[in-house]
Amino acid sequence: MPKQRDIAAALREEIEDGRFPEGRMLPTEERLTQRFPASRQTVRKALSALAGEGLVSKLRGSGSRVRALP
Repeated sequence: MPKQRDIAAALREEIEDGRFPEGRMLPTEERLTQRFPASRQTVRKALSALAGEGLVSKLRGSGSRVRALP
C-alpha cells in the first residue's frame, strides 16, 4: 500500500475518533513528515486525499482544517 494511503488512513482514524475535532487545524506538513517518515510530497498527497473525501479543507498558506463530519 502506498505510504500516502497509510498516512491518510491514520489521520482519518484520528479525525473519526475525535482526536482532531471539527474546526481544528491538523499538524503542519513538516510535523507530519517527522511523525510519518515520508517526504513532504507524500504528506501533501495524503492531505489531498482527505480533502477529496471532504474530511479536511486545505487552506493555502495556513494548513489543513478538519471539516464537520456527516
